Amino acid sequence: MLDKKEMQVLLDKYKLLPVTYADEEQVQKNVVNNLNYLMVKNKPNGKHQKASMSQKDLADLLGIGAPQLTRILHGEQTPTVFPLLANVKSVFGYSIDEFLFTDIEMVERMREGVHDDLPVASYMKFLGLYQLYYFDTASFKGRERSSNDKAIKSGVMFVEKDFKADKYRVMAVFNMTKDRA
Repeated sequence: MLDKKEMQVLLDKYKLLPVTYADEEQVQKNVVNNLNYLMVKNKPNGKHQKASMSQKDLADLLGIGAPQLTRILHGEQTPTVFPLLANVKSVFGYSIDEFLFTDIEMVERMREGVHDDLPVASYMKFLGLYQLYYFDTASFKGRERSSNDKAIKSGVMFVEKDFKADKYRVMAVFNMTKDRA
């Protein structure tokens, strides 16, 4: 295996994009999360509907044995390209990249919105970039005859949702002129 310096020499030589190395631990975590999500997402139909698909049914759909699926879910075995990863694509429609390198449930929640008690519009409508105007009363301290135009300040505020942590982040810059903001 090449070290980072040798890898960079090859990337420069062939004018290739920089490599981002896959974290084996994160890939294993994604595989386990995604397999569990597939079982929950694909509930069986019928009178006696279970909470989720059984491991045996998932193993059958993926073309592997139930013991092999159990070993994969416990992190004791790496999934094989064929038949497991090939069947993730053909049966469930997820690419191998999606399955290995993303948390599918999180991506789908981002696309479709979280189905909480609140409608999506009520908590998603505030995301974005804002230009703010505010009245800075500190500019009048000791200067009662100061004009209002000196007291009006501007700023910029960005609100985003961190879907991994399920929290909101707000970044803001204040005390700017209107033109600069």
